[in-house]
Amino acid sequence: MANYGKITTFDAVKGSGMIQPEKGGNPLRFDRSALKWDSKTDPAVEQRLSYENGKDANGNACAVGLQIA
Repeated sequence: MANYGKITTFDAVKGSGMIQPEKGGNPLRFDRSALKWDSKTDPAVEQRLSYENGKDANGNACAVGLQIA
């Protein structure tokens, strides 16, 4: 089931950012590799995206499979 949220930050140099879930809760980190579109186009702050909940290499919650909503 897809979740929705808005990008709050994205650092193009580091290739990572944060997305705020629409249903509330803590912002989730994501990496550029989680984007499901051409990685040459970075997400913009306030852009609404759909995503799935995942875990990073350290077992922390993160957003994966980000797509333009």
